[in-house]
Amino acid sequence: SECYDECIWVDDPDYPEEPDPCEDVVNWDECYGDGGDYYPPDDMYEIILDPSFMGTKAECVYNKLNNLSTGFASAIKKFDGEFPVAHLKLSLSNSLPNSTNAETSNSGALHIEITLNGNTLPNRTVLGLARTLVHETIHAEMFRKLRSVGYSVSIDDFPGIYDYYRRHGNWQHEQMAAHYRQTIVDILKEFDNTQHTNQFYNDLAWEGLSGTTAWNELSSTERIRITNVISSYKGIGNKTCN
Repeated sequence: SECYDECIWVDDPDYPEEPDPCEDVVNWDECYGDGGDYYPPDDMYEIILDPSFMGTKAECVYNKLNNLSTGFASAIKKFDGEFPVAHLKLSLSNSLPNSTNAETSNSGALHIEITLNGNTLPNRTVLGLARTLVHETIHAEMFRKLRSVGYSVSIDDFPGIYDYYRRHGNWQHEQMAAHYRQTIVDILKEFDNTQHTNQFYNDLAWEGLSGTTAWNELSSTERIRITNVISSYKGIGNKTCN
């Protein structure tokens, strides 16, 4: 479908002007994502918060994360600015299975989208939700890097990504488990005002990374212990963001 339904050319300033649907971020892919020479105005480049995301516990946690001094805000800003490789969109969905906390899609013409599970949101702990947002933002950043080199990644561009991209099918989780867990830990500690031990935050950072090489290198006793810590906290952790 066309971005403009009709064009109205009038000289009368009192004649009501038709709204431009391309000023709505929801229509960006349709208006600007066809491979042509049209781009959104510079002042419209921003992080996109879908209406489903706004006013929810997820947005509350996102805003708190974004105000931290650690790497979360820096990662988010890479999707902002005058000429980003891709925008970042945050949304909720009630169609994800309960076993899925969130998913990150790279299929948008102009944006990478993080979709959180709206069904399980009320029962998610605030700290667990923060971990999910950090985890998915790392996924989004990996996709952004791939986009920046036209998906033709080489050892000269991003050596770490190149190595995992070449050797592993589940390369993003493999790289995250091996190299980004400390980033997750640092952000969670600051978000939570270090109310728990360093070991606790390290345990939480493993969620979503089971099955990776780094996870399988742990002893079975350690894997069981970490799994129990994660499971226990889901039941007793704070679930209110304010």
